[in-house]
Amino acid sequence: MIRRVANVLFLLGLFPWALLFFLSIMLFDAPGSETSPLTVGLSYSIAAYPLLVVVGFFASSGFWRMRDDRHWRRHLAFLPLLSILATCLFFLAILQFCDGRFACSA
Repeated sequence: MIRRVANVLFLLGLFPWALLFFLSIMLFDAPGSETSPLTVGLSYSIAAYPLLVVVGFFASSGFWRMRDDRHWRRHLAFLPLLSILATCLFFLAILQFCDGRFACSA
């Protein structure tokens, strides 16, 4: 049951992700921000969300084996949390090490 709820919530999270991904282009607006590893990591973590949603959905559902006794598979539905956690960590690192500027070489 929790696997289905997680899959639905993360699938619904694709709608606000589209706006966030569109606005993530502005991360590289400042001169020199394209060489900042924290800014590049932030953009990659934002871009990885739909991939992790799809992988988590299919891996946790186990469509290739409907009768499977492996209960660890339901935890794979939470793979998109890695992207959300990485986005928060990169954003906090930019705030801490670069004083909120995307163009720094931390």
